[in-house]
Amino acid sequence: LSDPLQALDHLPQQQLNEEQWLAWTRGQRLPLVDLGQPEESALVMLRPDGSLAGMARTRNDGLLQPKLVFDAAG
Repeated sequence: LSDPLQALDHLPQQQLNEEQWLAWTRGQRLPLVDLGQPEESALVMLRPDGSLAGMARTRNDGLLQPKLVFDAAG
């Protein structure tokens, strides 16, 4: 099996801190760190420990919209 982060290494990444991680697991929108990606693009989200947290989509308003959340808090 391949490491999913290796398969997604062509996409920009944003690592979450502990506070953002809690919001992420609840599906909340988060502020985007400017990574120079085009508007409305896919983004790989990383847990505070660097492991895969899911996928988000950038929005024109500067927020990240969760699209795939691992370990969702229901």
